[in-house]
Amino acid sequence: MPRTLTALLLLLAVSLGIVIPAASASAAVVTGHGVGFLSKTDRSWIGSYLSTDGTTGLCLDVSRPSALGSTFTYEETTEYADLSLDDLARVAYIGRVWASTYELVTAAAAQLAIWRITGLDGHDAAYYAQRANEHAAVVLSTSDSFLAQASRAASRSVTATLGIDLASHTVTSQLVVDLVGSGPTVLAPGVHDGVITLQGATFGDGSTTRRAANGVAQAIIPDPGRAIEEVSASVGFTDLPYGATFTVGRSLNGRQDLLQAAPVRAQATAEARASGPSPLPFSPEVVTRTSSGSIAAGETLSDDLVLSANDEGLGRWGVYQDDEGFHPVPVVIESVLYGPLKRRPEPLAEAPADAPVVCRVETAATEGPGTYRSPGCAVAEPGWYTWTAAIDPARTPPEHGGDRLGGWSSSWGEAAETTLVLGAPTISTVASRASLDQPACVHDTLSVSGLPVGAPAFTVTATLIGPDEAAPTPGSVHEEWRQLQSPGAGEVTITGDGEYSTDCVEVSEPGYYHFVISSPGSTVDGASIPAFEDAAVHASESFVLQSPPPSSVPSSPAARLASTGQEAGPGLLAGVVITALGAGAWAALRLSRPSRSARS
Repeated sequence: MPRTLTALLLLLAVSLGIVIPAASASAAVVTGHGVGFLSKTDRSWIGSYLSTDGTTGLCLDVSRPSALGSTFTYEETTEYADLSLDDLARVAYIGRVWASTYELVTAAAAQLAIWRITGLDGHDAAYYAQRANEHAAVVLSTSDSFLAQASRAASRSVTATLGIDLASHTVTSQLVVDLVGSGPTVLAPGVHDGVITLQGATFGDGSTTRRAANGVAQAIIPDPGRAIEEVSASVGFTDLPYGATFTVGRSLNGRQDLLQAAPVRAQATAEARASGPSPLPFSPEVVTRTSSGSIAAGETLSDDLVLSANDEGLGRWGVYQDDEGFHPVPVVIESVLYGPLKRRPEPLAEAPADAPVVCRVETAATEGPGTYRSPGCAVAEPGWYTWTAAIDPARTPPEHGGDRLGGWSSSWGEAAETTLVLGAPTISTVASRASLDQPACVHDTLSVSGLPVGAPAFTVTATLIGPDEAAPTPGSVHEEWRQLQSPGAGEVTITGDGEYSTDCVEVSEPGYYHFVISSPGSTVDGASIPAFEDAAVHASESFVLQSPPPSSVPSSPAARLASTGQEAGPGLLAGVVITALGAGAWAALRLSRPSRSARS
């Protein structure tokens, strides 16, 4: 009874924090028994020991003398004597769970369990259990229980894992404990908290660091604006009660070493990196422009396409991943050419149901954003033509990103997508007078046919050359006609089919005259009429101002033969014909050249 009381008093002293000051910071001395039992028969002890620094410990080697009065130093170790790793794990487990107990039977049973692992020095467990007097049986059975539990729950090590799931935008840490009884085991969620740090992403509150329980997925938000999400993370767990490392109080004077009740806490860290296509949807858009604002009938039109992504969703072009790496999400751009139309089309959200279709072509855009050109479509008839374009997400397989792709379509009749196709309009010209017997104002008359409605307006200048002393030869060409004598020029603006008269030019000096036709052309909204001129002499545009006759009877001018012009040469009007009509004569104008073309 007195011995029991002594143990209880020691227990009370420990529970109240009454300790003897340590002799030094690096060494301690065992000052007495801690919690346990003192044998009534031989005063042998089973239980923990107290040290001058206030710590308690359990004896590790029963074959050595009692630890009372021993001086020792602390050492963390994963080796002791010839114990196996599993035995070291059991010792460490017992030290963590029961070495610091204030309960008598628990302390004694823990001490007995340690001796049963490290060696009983030729005795059995019951021999040492007798030191607990009348509690021997319960100490022995409790020791059995402790060993069984340690064999199940003791651990060789603990490691952390970290997983980043970009499909669900989560990061999850796990703890794997290598248990003596069952091997590596993933701990149930929520047992321990670690600290997760992110790069390339944030948590929902905008932070990049968070305490998170093991096994519990944490939602993350990858940094925006990246087609390829690249996220790295690290996790650290501290103060983990696992592993085969424990603290030994090494005796400096040959007595028993102590398993210290202050357990070694393990740490576990892990890192992870993940990259993959952003699962965010994205929407394409295309800036479209017809390949030419105007062409001649029979030529070919294409649709120029500048592909990009708009600011919605991902805000940039998406990618998909296969065994070879990352690739831009491919799309098919479907272009439709409508025409011929009688008038320039007005912009509409979509093409009218009855709009005539020239062709449908497809452009495979496999390289992502950039400039593409559709296959060409030949246009046979004059008139107005316009393109539309569209992207259908269903044309892209889901495994290539089609399930993240938005649709797009252009409007109809946009100016940039509209082309004027010119056939062979005819311009017929004739001077207003064939001859004069007195000074007058003479103009040139132009008859225009074959221009589509809405063709760009252009100005024609009729320059009057003369006076010449002799009649110029029909069909002759004055290459430097701008250097010749001229009383003036008349202009007129051509806006479509019809008859036009230039401004008149005053003629006062006798002699021979003829008109020369020229134009700077015109470009409106991409539709073009090229510059042209005709410097040839034509009878229909020639006349004479007679000198005053000696008598009052004027002489009649000789009749002029008709001439017919030839078709224009190559040019955007594709053969504009200009004829000069005078006494039934026609003449042809060559386009897009400063040189003359002969009229016959």
